[in-house]
Amino acid sequence: MSFVLAVDGGNSKTLAATADKDGGLLALVREGGCNYQGIGRKEAGEVLGRAISQVCRKAESRSEAACYGIAGADRDRDFEVIRKILRPINPAPEMILVNDTQLALRAGTRDGVGVALIGGAGSNCIGQGKDGRIKKAWGLGPLTGDKANASALAHDGIIAAMKGRDGRGAPTILEGLFKNALGLEEIEDIIEADFKDSDMKIDFLSLAPLVFEAANQGDEAALSVLKSHGHAAAQAALAVMKGLFDSEEEVPLVLGGSVLQKGENPLLKDTIKELVTEEFPNVSFRVLDDHPLLGGVLLALDSLWGVAPKEVEDRARAEIARQVSVMESEL
Repeated sequence: MSFVLAVDGGNSKTLAATADKDGGLLALVREGGCNYQGIGRKEAGEVLGRAISQVCRKAESRSEAACYGIAGADRDRDFEVIRKILRPINPAPEMILVNDTQLALRAGTRDGVGVALIGGAGSNCIGQGKDGRIKKAWGLGPLTGDKANASALAHDGIIAAMKGRDGRGAPTILEGLFKNALGLEEIEDIIEADFKDSDMKIDFLSLAPLVFEAANQGDEAALSVLKSHGHAAAQAALAVMKGLFDSEEEVPLVLGGSVLQKGENPLLKDTIKELVTEEFPNVSFRVLDDHPLLGGVLLALDSLWGVAPKEVEDRARAEIARQVSVMESEL
């Protein structure tokens, strides 16, 4: 029996799955992150090689198509590097390589046409037009102005706390929240994290929820941070949409990533929706409920079916949701 292989390779973890042609999940494995930009080409190849060999061995059959959604596949040069990494370890005659944001786009749409806006540990925005063209905005880190991600929210929240402390801005409860979370006597002491011989380590990702917490208490500084990030995210989404679609078209905009999926104050998403709808009145917003790995399985199945039939998609969705949930509960 032949199968398809899908890999969702992120910065912190890599999930690989095999599925039969009817969407039934055959095997699922988890490995560490595989972004070569952070861990190097050699280690990225080792991580991907382990994931692929394990999941294919469990399937005990032949791979017909493989889809790899890999973090760090941004520039043409990145694609060249990742293809070289994958060629010796890819078991399938057909290999699809996309940025991992496109997995979210396919998971949140019927055919992969539309735009995916991701705000999680990092940010990205990628769209695919009806003609197959791909367009991207931001997604390369702070130098491309990435916002609406956990690190950027925490960073701007800390700046707001600093401004409130020295008088450049209004006092904000963010100062107390950050001090308590980090065990600091003064908010200024946070700069020690950058000292060469300091033992202070700051997990910026864990601080982002405090910005939402402060916003829920009506803190003006926190609300301002969320609104500014909503403006930046809308700008990225609109840049992609304008490059692929006419303003009157019905365009799905998939929102993914922990910040956009789970942020506990609505202002960030509401700002995005308001600004995008002004220019694309027929946009449909879809907060991603499925694991992006589903998108990889569906893209691989699309290569066999054209577009995977609805019943095949539904089966893959249900089985991936169940097995990913079981896997995460065991960690």
